[in-house]
Amino acid sequence: MRWLAMLLLAAFQTLQYEQTTASRERLARSPRHMEYIDVPAGEDDSVTSFVVHPERSDATE
Repeated sequence: MRWLAMLLLAAFQTLQYEQTTASRERLARSPRHMEYIDVPAGEDDSVTSFVVHPERSDATE
């Protein structure tokens, strides 16, 4: 019974690793636009935020 649990755990970890690797490869191939923006936070203050979004050749609505 213990060997079955170990086998299932090993299979789960292998699947999880493959999904993570595939996700990282897909993310590396996708075009993204990255920029810092200032977001107003009160009357005289702002917060600098780092924003990442997909690049598009057409205009968004």
